[in-house]
Amino acid sequence: MRDGETQTEHSNIWLESDEQIQRRLSRLLTDPACQQMVERMLKILSKLDMPMQSRRPYNTSSRGF
Repeated sequence: MRDGETQTEHSNIWLESDEQIQRRLSRLLTDPACQQMVERMLKILSKLDMPMQSRRPYNTSSRGF
């Protein structure tokens, strides 16, 4: 565990409320390196042309991840 990290940060992200996830994201997005990574991920996602799924864990065997 890194400095400043609490045990709750390792909780199941699927059980978190949208507000909790939003707070986590806004903390991350103040970091320039994270901003670059997010921009790259969004570019990649926009090229994939996949319909957005409802928010749920990817525990189905039909997916390769």
